Amino acid sequence: MQGGSLNATACEFKENNSADLGGAVYLSGYEGVLIDQCTFLHNSANGNTGDDIFATGTSNTLEIKHTKFVSPDAILSVELESVHLKAEGLNFDNIFNGNSTEGAAISCSNCARIELSDSSFSNLQAQQGAALYISETDATKGVKVKAEAKYLIEGNTFRNCSSAKGGAILLDNPEDVLLRRNKFD
Repeated sequence: MQGGSLNATACEFKENNSADLGGAVYLSGYEGVLIDQCTFLHNSANGNTGDDIFATGTSNTLEIKHTKFVSPDAILSVELESVHLKAEGLNFDNIFNGNSTEGAAISCSNCARIELSDSSFSNLQAQQGAALYISETDATKGVKVKAEAKYLIEGNTFRNCSSAKGGAILLDNPEDVLLRRNKFD
């Protein structure tokens, strides 16, 4: 989808494939997106990124709630570039293909904001930050966010997440991060 808005509720995205980005869902320049109570199963992107969701090109909110992601063969489930992610109640399970480099569940580069809460990340493997990989360049810093932190990660459970760097989370040059009430097993 390019432009406009999307509301997906109680949907199942299963065994979809993209030749490039966004195996199940590709989002660019949208006005608003809500994905709620959905399931993503065994999707793939041959561009090796965003096997389930790829989103770019807007600071508008991508909201994902109470959604499950299961794709053992995925390289990276959710790839985000320059977006605002508001997510709660997500469940990422069994993403361990062995070729994941920067995050297996969520990777976000130069995101406007991340609010991630009450989610579960289990049995994930990547070279860096198996559950969450956040990177930011100096050029995107300095934008004031009227909140506790630009990147707010709270009330999540990280279980059996492994990588060479940052087992569960890798933070590469982020401006402002608050980790609160998270559990790492």
